[in-house]
Amino acid sequence: MNSLRKIALNLTDKNARKVSRTIRVHNMQTAKNIGIAYNATVRSDEDKVVKLIRFFKEERKNVTALGFINSKKPEDMPEQKLNHRYFNKKSLNWLGLPKKSDETLKSFVNQSFDILINLDLEGENLPLLWIFALSKAQFKVSAAHPLLEKYADFMLDVSSKNDISYFNIQLKHYLKIINKKSEEYEHV
Repeated sequence: MNSLRKIALNLTDKNARKVSRTIRVHNMQTAKNIGIAYNATVRSDEDKVVKLIRFFKEERKNVTALGFINSKKPEDMPEQKLNHRYFNKKSLNWLGLPKKSDETLKSFVNQSFDILINLDLEGENLPLLWIFALSKAQFKVSAAHPLLEKYADFMLDVSSKNDISYFNIQLKHYLKIINKKSEEYEHV
């Protein structure tokens, strides 16, 4: 791991420790607002994300998606939609972390999602890791990965297939059966 990445990870940890949020286990019955953060650079994954968004909307959930495009070129940016935003390398500082001045990212991180889903299955995308770590979401869900475990409230081991479609199937399954009576506590 290079030294800039180590610095970025340490800064992420330091800032994440300052985040005050209420942790509450949510399921398909209790969740109303869902956030999805994902790597939108791989266009084939975009369809899988759209299917997940459609599923949640059919379940009458408010969904906000944020996709990262690993490029600085404006022509690589998809069209922004009402609840589907994108950001690219122009929104990052020299360490590869989101700039604090970026309103789209600040708004997403500060939104009180019932559930935040990180679809970066490898857990290696620094901007998505930063967003996941600093989010005020009540229930954070991701694929099992050592870099994500200190920020996630619930992790799914999808290493056998490592595919967003498989992750989505597992996610839907567990959100339907998970904790019918949720417990709340304040994390400071």
